[in-house]
Amino acid sequence: MSRILIDTYKSKANFTYVVSNATHTASTTPGPGQGWGTPTPGANSQSPSSCSVHNIVYYNTGDTDIQLSGGVSGCGMLLVEGNLKMTGGFSWYGLILTTGSLTFLGGGDKNITGAVLSGSSATNAEDDVIGGNTDIVYCSSAVQNQTESMPLQLISWKDKTTP
Repeated sequence: MSRILIDTYKSKANFTYVVSNATHTASTTPGPGQGWGTPTPGANSQSPSSCSVHNIVYYNTGDTDIQLSGGVSGCGMLLVEGNLKMTGGFSWYGLILTTGSLTFLGGGDKNITGAVLSGSSATNAEDDVIGGNTDIVYCSSAVQNQTESMPLQLISWKDKTTP
């Protein structure tokens, strides 16, 4: 499902990067240093973060890895074809979709307000790792705020005949 969603939205990306086994920090340009937005502090169920910036950030890793660390933040949709690793000081408001695994490791806070969808199959669920100080707050308002200007997309259709 995440691959279909990524394929649907990657052509609308404000920021597109093609990398292979790369690490990007908050000051990397091209990359997060180009200003993807800064969520307000929060990301806990009592005080979720917010952001008025709407971006679509797309990474094509050739099914390898992108590591975001060192104060990376953003608002909108983060689309990754491949594996996404987040370490130290990561903050996102909106939707994160990967075709591969998700890994949250290391020191520093990792805060996400919105939703996360990993493309790892149920048989490879051990590839998804959450460690360190990580807060993932599901927030339908954050997802809606970041996708409301996009038209609904038909992803699949199945006709059902009545017996």
